Amino acid sequence: MAQQLRDSEEFKRITYRIVKNERLADPYTRAHFPADIQWLYERVQRGEERRAGRPGWVLYVDRKRIAGFYGATHWEEQHFPEIRRLIRMHLRD
Repeated sequence: MAQQLRDSEEFKRITYRIVKNERLADPYTRAHFPADIQWLYERVQRGEERRAGRPGWVLYVDRKRIAGFYGATHWEEQHFPEIRRLIRMHLRD
């Protein structure tokens, strides 16, 4: 699923980060968040940001959440096209 996004033209224009822990049942810790998105961990801890479902994809523009997608169903026909559309819309040249 995510490989489709990685292979797309839109992917070349974004910063893509993965937040992943060992087991789905375990909570995320600060160590799971890459250094450049520690601000997101802080928001989650303060309750300002809801956690995405798993698997989940969340799009941010200038630290503002513009969309969130979760689950493995409907990826090809709904999630992937919408993610690509949002990237094109927010990252115009």
